[in-house]
Amino acid sequence: MPAPVMSRYQQPTTLPPTSSPPKREAITEPPRGLPLPKVDEEHLVRQSPAEPKRPSPTDTLPDEVIMRLLEGGRAAFVRCFKKAINEDPSELSFKVKLHVELDARGAITSVSTDATSKTLDTCLVRMAAWLKYPASDKPIVVELPLFYQGP
Repeated sequence: MPAPVMSRYQQPTTLPPTSSPPKREAITEPPRGLPLPKVDEEHLVRQSPAEPKRPSPTDTLPDEVIMRLLEGGRAAFVRCFKKAINEDPSELSFKVKLHVELDARGAITSVSTDATSKTLDTCLVRMAAWLKYPASDKPIVVELPLFYQGP
């Protein structure tokens, strides 16, 4: 016959035997200090951790300000695209995103592009520094989408 099932409110009639706490003499303490390294182990050189990367700002400029920046740099960007086409005539159109990070005064802290051509990338980064960005009270990110269709 199976044992009866008890509810959680019922207590068993017999309590399990309790064990006595260990005696103080039986407890051993860990050795003081760290263990000494073995003689045949290699010594590892501890390196300082890499500097934490600062978080990139998340605010951006209004669309009308971005459009003014694109219009102001149009001639310089076209020169960059033409220079890239002269280097590789097989590419006649480009779609590039220019990523610019600014501090609170409007000064550039970081510029990058997703251009596949090194010539185009270098030229666009250099031209982005000539644009006049407005100051704001906090760091911002500007994404400038650039498109070029050759003749």
